[in-house]
Amino acid sequence: MARTMSCYLPRYRAMRVLGYLILAVLTVATFPTALSAFTPDTDCVIADFDSQIYLNADSSAKINETLRVDCGTLPNKHGIFRILPTKLYRPTQVWPYTPIKLISITNETGKPYNFETITDRFNHTITWKIGDANTTITGINIYQISYQIKNVVVPSDNGNALYLNLNGNFWELPTNSFTSTIHLPDGINQANTQIQLYAGEFGVTADEFAKFKWNEDGKSFQVTAKDLPPSIGITTWAEFPNGLVKLYQPSLWDKYGVYLWLLLPLYALWLGFREWRRHGQDPRLRGPIVVEYDPPKDLLPLEGGLLMNYGGIKPIFVSATIIDLAVRGYLKIEEIKSTGFLMGQDWQITLLKDNFTELKPFEVRLLEALLGNNPAVGASTKLSDQKDTFYTKMTGIRNSAYEKIKPFFDSDGAGWQITFIGLGSALIFASVPIGITLMNWTILAALMSSGIILIIFGILMSKRSKLGSETLYQLKGFQLYMKQAETYRMRFYEKENIFEKYLPYAIVFGLTHIWAKAFAKIYEEKYHTSYIPIWYIATAGSNFSIDSFATHLSSLSSNMASTLASSPRSSSGGSGGGGGFSGGGAGGGGGGSW
Repeated sequence: MARTMSCYLPRYRAMRVLGYLILAVLTVATFPTALSAFTPDTDCVIADFDSQIYLNADSSAKINETLRVDCGTLPNKHGIFRILPTKLYRPTQVWPYTPIKLISITNETGKPYNFETITDRFNHTITWKIGDANTTITGINIYQISYQIKNVVVPSDNGNALYLNLNGNFWELPTNSFTSTIHLPDGINQANTQIQLYAGEFGVTADEFAKFKWNEDGKSFQVTAKDLPPSIGITTWAEFPNGLVKLYQPSLWDKYGVYLWLLLPLYALWLGFREWRRHGQDPRLRGPIVVEYDPPKDLLPLEGGLLMNYGGIKPIFVSATIIDLAVRGYLKIEEIKSTGFLMGQDWQITLLKDNFTELKPFEVRLLEALLGNNPAVGASTKLSDQKDTFYTKMTGIRNSAYEKIKPFFDSDGAGWQITFIGLGSALIFASVPIGITLMNWTILAALMSSGIILIIFGILMSKRSKLGSETLYQLKGFQLYMKQAETYRMRFYEKENIFEKYLPYAIVFGLTHIWAKAFAKIYEEKYHTSYIPIWYIATAGSNFSIDSFATHLSSLSSNMASTLASSPRSSSGGSGGGGGFSGGGAGGGGGGSW
């Protein structure tokens, strides 16, 4: 079973480590003269882990590991797996990749083992799964693994340092005895080298388990440890003067090849523009926009918004529809005090009529989304109650309303829209895990920007038909009338309730204050009194006027839009650190049995 570095240290392993540590403490307290070694009761045990490490002058290291693994009489054991990282978290000026080359995997007599190599380029690991699925093992088995790691020496404050994880912090198996001998190249010796060990769980900056000593030749040192629970690693930091080892130099392709990813957004831009010109441009209509005094083709506010927005719904369209239903006598909206989400201001929405035969399907769907299925007169909800829940119903309302305006859009453009938005969304979705895992912001930016470009062109691909373009011209003519309402004041005199009737359209157009201001002047000229809507109840004691109503209405519609569109959000944090720590160097990794 393949393992990846991304799944290290789940809770059950942490509990196992804690259990082993408690067991060790109790054993020391009971038998202070000797520690009991781990035994293969539930999993195999590394009886002895010996590592011979040869540091080279080119910052590479040859590593020969000999593992005596005891599986006792455990059933269904076939071998072990060894996993190593090929990329590390390092300062930005230090090359993070540590290329690994396998030399051999044999038993103690030099006979090669069967094994499978699993390269995980996404998580930057290489795994050797050693053994045969058709053969089970018991007792002691010896595995000799020889490999080379490049880029194991890093710059330090006082020169350079061998920064190497000697055994790995991500072993699932305990180790009874560990020995690692590090052989240094010419010029590096006991006299000019300072050694620091970090031993413990991943991230530990202390030495809790291991010790080291220089060998008599002064050119090598030995690190030893006993009874290491799973997930306990030993990392060495051996610092020596500059010039004795040549730091690893990546090739030009290694350093700059990633910038070829930046060609991807350019290609996406070229592709999107080409296909938009072929399939996404609306039919061109000649002539200026002419003022229209009524919405075209009996379009309701939400339908008009969808036509303007290429079929995409906005929360403000839903706000306008709720107010439209109130104007038509189906709802009452009342200001109330609140201490919750809306910070002192909230609104109660109450149903006044439950005969929906004259309503369109999307309007019924909206009322049921707010008030529940088959609501009766008197059913009510607070706007704040819709927070983080209503957003799930927006798509259904949009789809229901879209049926009427479907002929306004070209099916050819719709097909390209689905293709581009789908492809763009896939690129954006993939960009974050790929970029974070690779720790490469260039790739993340290239994928994400390409996805955004395709989605933008996908939205533009929603091509209007000739009928849709003609209707949009008429809708813009109606919008022009609302912008210049005072110029056409005779329309107010000729029609009753024109302010309320067209108010939801003003909300869709973003003209609430302009429409209200124009209406206030014309209404008072005609009736010499202030206008008070019967469907909106302001807070008791407030000095109500048309100007204040426009402010109230803007507050209501904006709060509706933000509340109805709100969805639960989660936050995540992280921590970082510097310097050496257990598990921080090249190599290491871990493994287990299978």
